[in-house]
Amino acid sequence: MEQVTKYWLDEDNKIIDTNSYWNSFAMDNDGGKVLRDRVIGKHLFGYIADDNTRMLLDTLISRVRHTKKEMTRPYRCDSPQRKRFMEMKIIPQEDGKICVENRILREEELAERRDFKTVKNEKGQPFLKRCSVCNRVNDKTGWYEPDHPHVSKYFTKGKPTFVAYSVCSDCQQDLKNRLSRLQA
Repeated sequence: MEQVTKYWLDEDNKIIDTNSYWNSFAMDNDGGKVLRDRVIGKHLFGYIADDNTRMLLDTLISRVRHTKKEMTRPYRCDSPQRKRFMEMKIIPQEDGKICVENRILREEELAERRDFKTVKNEKGQPFLKRCSVCNRVNDKTGWYEPDHPHVSKYFTKGKPTFVAYSVCSDCQQDLKNRLSRLQA
């Protein structure tokens, strides 16, 4: 079975439907809170942890609606034990609706389990930044793969590492390049 999650948005970016694989993917990722019955009728951006990622996705969706051209964007969506290289395809539909397909292109085992927990309140809580697109983490010295030896000191077996989601400068530049090609 092809591993593709699909969801459809109305013109206000509320989730109006999902495909049958949605619940399976959610449960594989401890996503009981985002099962199909719980997301239908809800605004997409209520499920995105940070402003930068919301703005990025809103920009992509708006561009697809405006140009009426589909857009494909690679990204990473790791589980605690696996690197998942994925692709998002945003497809315009009738009446301003959008279909979003998320496809797993390939997976690789992580050398060590990496559990992340989103920081709710950044005051006093030590955290790393994590790119919502490429999944790299930043410890203020640069962006690194989660299993890079430089950042392994931030991970303790059995405990989550706190992160605040962001979009790294490489992914921001890639988005700008893709948007300019879409305009052409």
